Amino acid sequence: MYRVVLTLALFLFPFHTLSNDKLIHATQATWPPYVFGNANSGLAIDIVSAAYRSQGYSLELEIKPWLRSLKEVKHLQKDAMVSVWWSNNRTDSLAFSVPYLMVHLKFIVLRDNKFEYRDFESLKGMTVGVIEEYGYGKDFNNSKYFSREVGSDLATNIRKLRAKRIDAIIADERAAIHTIHKLGLDPDLFYFVDRSLMIKPVYLAVAKDHPNKHTLLVQFMIGLHHIKKSGEYDQLLEQYK
Repeated sequence: MYRVVLTLALFLFPFHTLSNDKLIHATQATWPPYVFGNANSGLAIDIVSAAYRSQGYSLELEIKPWLRSLKEVKHLQKDAMVSVWWSNNRTDSLAFSVPYLMVHLKFIVLRDNKFEYRDFESLKGMTVGVIEEYGYGKDFNNSKYFSREVGSDLATNIRKLRAKRIDAIIADERAAIHTIHKLGLDPDLFYFVDRSLMIKPVYLAVAKDHPNKHTLLVQFMIGLHHIKKSGEYDQLLEQYK
C-alpha cells in the first residue's frame, strides 16, 4: 500500500524548485526525545533530516514555542513543521506527509491514585492536564465526564501532577518518561495506565498554500522510503529506545 501511495504521488504531484542549495527551513517546539532543543536533535528530527538528506536536501531547524511554530508555518515564514499530529481542524491550513512514527498516548497519574482506563466515564470527576492545540480528538475534547486544564508544555503538566494540582495528564509514554527523568523526579511516583487512549501517527506538515508544497512532501516521502529500505530508519529507532 505504501508503494502504491508513493507511485501515485510521483505521477500526480508536480515538482517545484525550492532553492539552489535545497535548504528546507523548518521549525518545531521541543518534544523530547523526539525533538531536543539545545542539541537540535531527537528521533523525529533525525528521521526527517535523514529522509531529506537521502534526496539531497538539508534541514535547518529552529526551535520555537509550539503555537509560534504553528503560526509561522501557516503564514509561510517557515517551510515545515517536523512533527505534527493530524487533526481535522488543521486540514484547512496544513498539508500532511505520510505518517513516519507512531506514539502511544496514555493517562498518567500518581501511583497512589492508579486506576484502569476503560472509557471516558473512567475519568469521571477528574481534572486532566492537556496541552493547548494538541490533537486529542473531538470525543476527548467534548467529554463531560472530566475537565481539562491547559498547560504550556509536558514538563509543566508533570509538575502540576506531582503537586496534585491536577489528577492526571495525557501524554506519549516515551516523552513522559524522558521528561520525568529530566525534571529529576522519581519515575516510581507515577503510574502509566496500561490501556492507551489512542495511537497517534506523527507527520511532517507544510502550509496548504506553500508554493513548493508538493516538492516538500513528495521528496520527504521518497526519502522516508529510502531510509526504511536501507535500514537507517530502524537504526534510528533503536538509538532512542
